[in-house]
Amino acid sequence: MIGADSLLGKEIRDVYHLAPRLQLATAALDATAVFAASEEEIEVVAAVDAEMIADAAAIIVAANGDAARERLADCAAPVIDLTGWIDKPARAIPHAAAALLTEFIEHSQAYDGVTRVVATAFVPASEYGRAGINELQKQTVALLSFKTMPKEIFDAQSAFNFLAVAKSQEDARRALGTSPPVSLRVAQAPVFHGLSASVWVEFASRVSVPKLIEHLKEEGVDVRDGDLDPPDNTGVAGMSGYAAGAIERDAMNGNAAWLWLAADNLRLRAELAVDAARELL
Repeated sequence: MIGADSLLGKEIRDVYHLAPRLQLATAALDATAVFAASEEEIEVVAAVDAEMIADAAAIIVAANGDAARERLADCAAPVIDLTGWIDKPARAIPHAAAALLTEFIEHSQAYDGVTRVVATAFVPASEYGRAGINELQKQTVALLSFKTMPKEIFDAQSAFNFLAVAKSQEDARRALGTSPPVSLRVAQAPVFHGLSASVWVEFASRVSVPKLIEHLKEEGVDVRDGDLDPPDNTGVAGMSGYAAGAIERDAMNGNAAWLWLAADNLRLRAELAVDAARELL
């Protein structure tokens, strides 16, 4: 795995339980070896080289995709790409917002054919790795200290502020299919971790909210109904899949419903990467 020292790389290490073993690597410029801490030990992340690529049964690119692309141009092993930088990968793992909506649509189609989806996804700073988290933290401290804040990652004040459009919006839109049509806006939320989305979904016939809830539960979705509070970005940390709540029929369209979805953005993509590795290996 290239990018094993990234936040996403750490998440993949946590969920990878396959054979062969996972070789930890980085393609960061001028890298020799770095250390990645896990709960059990300190692991060495070596600089990727030609021998490592030649010996690999499959390659996961979790970070450093721009630096890895040229090195993998003639790679014989299948590549699982989470960065969007690799040309013609065997598997391309989509943006977290696209992955969340795709999974939700798959679960909803069997209830009653989905005809249209409109969503606003609120992405966290961790979508941009440690650099995003560090900048949000520095912006928060600078704002409370009345100092100039850094704006290298977000290009604007993200701390205590919602940004109408996230930098990764086009990445998410490109990863969505065209059937059913999905209209998506990706906004930047002032949170460190966890993806949330407000989703409007239209079905072929009138919605029965109790039956929709029952169906989603049968699909394995963590539905927070009844007296349970709707899911939030902090409550889904480390959780597989996604949670849904605040489900209600649209008052202006009986065929449509509103839902609030939440997922661990890193865990969601890490599990998709490991599922792809399982298929390829």
